[in-house]
Amino acid sequence: MTFDLQDQYLQNVVDVSKDVEGLHHKYVYNMYHNIRFLDKEQTKKCIIPCTPLGIVKVMEFVGVYNSILPYGNRLHGRVVTIINRSEIVGRPLAALLANDGAKVFSVDINGIQEFDRGAGIKLKKHEVICPLLTHRITLIILFHLSTHTFELALTTMQSSFFLMNDTAGQRVNTET
Repeated sequence: MTFDLQDQYLQNVVDVSKDVEGLHHKYVYNMYHNIRFLDKEQTKKCIIPCTPLGIVKVMEFVGVYNSILPYGNRLHGRVVTIINRSEIVGRPLAALLANDGAKVFSVDINGIQEFDRGAGIKLKKHEVICPLLTHRITLIILFHLSTHTFELALTTMQSSFFLMNDTAGQRVNTET
């Protein structure tokens, strides 16, 4: 059994009511389908993995989320690029931000995927498509990388954006 399959098996052996990390299949399914509660009465919130949730909380604190818009649509009109599509941080974060109304470009070595709820955020949950990235329209850039060889050149970005790097070391080149 590979480590990934073993991890998934162990995550699902734990009863959903005892999962404190939000990695049980029920929580993952709900996160990707924009289901925010475990019960119909909406008294038991779903648990979200801690790093993606922490990044969302930082974005809320610094004002990236529009508090005037209704809950669940507060990123409407925002374009986000996430560099890294890991199953622990990148992909869950893309889903969370898209479910809150953002158009999210998720970038990794295999290509680019767009997470989006459609024009006018009409869809209840996000869809994933494979677009061409137009990075000059990106307002928010988030990345979480384990490689030490990646570097982002700020000269390729538009003049005003929010950048969050939760990796060790500087990955932004301000002079290129």
